[in-house]
Formats: sequence, structure tokens, C-alpha cells
Amino acid sequence: HPYPVVDFGFNVDEGCSPLLIEFGNATLGNPENWFWDLGNGMTSTDSVPMPQLYTTPTDSVSIYSVELISTNACGADTLTQTITVYPPDVTAFIQLDTITGCQPLTVPAHSISTPGAIIGWQVIGPDGQVTGSTETNPVFILDQPGIHTIILTAARCGMDFDTAYVDVLPAPIVDFVIDHVICQDETLQFENLSQDVTGVLWDFGDGGQTTVFNPIYTYPIPGVYMVTLTANSLVNNCPNSK
Repeated sequence: HPYPVVDFGFNVDEGCSPLLIEFGNATLGNPENWFWDLGNGMTSTDSVPMPQLYTTPTDSVSIYSVELISTNACGADTLTQTITVYPPDVTAFIQLDTITGCQPLTVPAHSISTPGAIIGWQVIGPDGQVTGSTETNPVFILDQPGIHTIILTAARCGMDFDTAYVDVLPAPIVDFVIDHVICQDETLQFENLSQDVTGVLWDFGDGGQTTVFNPIYTYPIPGVYMVTLTANSLVNNCPNSK
């Protein structure tokens, strides 16, 4: 007489609440007795139990464990499988850490949507270019000035959308010209081409700095120096450098 080998399945193993599940039993080995723990507070001793209804609250995903134990004169076998039930009437909701800032702007985005929802993001730039993400909490780098539209789609049990707007303030145009090759101790004139800026700071690459708009500087030691000019916009105080 063979031992029982339990095998069973469902018509579906996940879905939206309320979820009606039908059972199939493919147990082998001449089983004589059955015991089903259906995970929803119900049990059965039939070879195939009646269809069962599974639900979940609107704010959480529920996972039910269904266990079948089968016995005969030689022994017993058991198998457990799960059913996942998602909340009905999905809702999309965006949470942003910031809605305005200087170019380029880093924007962490958070989906506070119905648990278990399938998430999709779209970001539409001021020029109409579209980017996106399927992460729940993506980080977007917005490098164009202007209004960016962020759209969140939440789907599974229905579909819902939420929209937010982020204003990226333009960075100033910072530019300057110099002679790239000079002699030691030669006086070098820096010409600042930036417009509508304040807070000018020159870093001459050798430890020297100044806030003069068009400075004159001398390098006493031969070498290669990286010169950086930083300034802020008069309009929105956004920084930029070259």
C-alpha cells in the first residue's frame, strides 16, 4: 500500500478582495482521509472543499496559508500553499520632500499608495521630455529649469493617479576668460563674463581666493592650476560654477 503524496492547487493564488478561491486535489497514494485548514478560519474533511471567500482590509495585503493533510494506513503527508489578497479600490498618493529648488534639483519621491499596488512614475519636463521609474520611492534629478510634472500611477485592483509639480529655479550663467599659458610671476587678468550674479568667489587653485569681480593674480610658482569661479543668481540666489 503506497504512502500518500499530497498535491493540490487553486484556480488563482492571488487577486483582489473579496477573492473567491476554488480548490483542486491531485493527491496520490490511495489517500483515505483528508483534513484541510483553509486559512480563513474554516476547515474541511472533504477531498475537495467548497469554494472559499478571502478578504483583506483596505490598508494592507493579506496572505492566507492553506494546509492539506492526507492519511492512509501507511502514514501521512502534508502540503501548505499561500493565497495573496490585495486591497480593493487602489489609491495613488505622492509625497515629495521638496517642490522647489535650484538647478539641478534632486527630488526624492515617495509613493504612499494602497499596499500591494503596482507603481509607475512619469516625469514630464518643461520641454515635454518624459522620463520615468517603476520603483516605489525613486530619486529624480531635474536638470532643466521650469515646471516639471510628476505623475504617479497605482494599479492592480483598479487604477488611480496622483500629480505633483516641481519648480526648478534656473542657475546663473557663470563664465570667464583668461590666458591659459603665462610666465612665472606674470600678472594675469581674469575677465568675468557672468551676468546678473552676486556672491562672486574665485579659487585660483593654489590656495588663493578673492571676491573681486574681475581680479588680477600672480602665480609665483610654476605649475598647472585649476581655476574655479562660483557665483549666485541675483534673482533666486541659485549657485553655479565654472
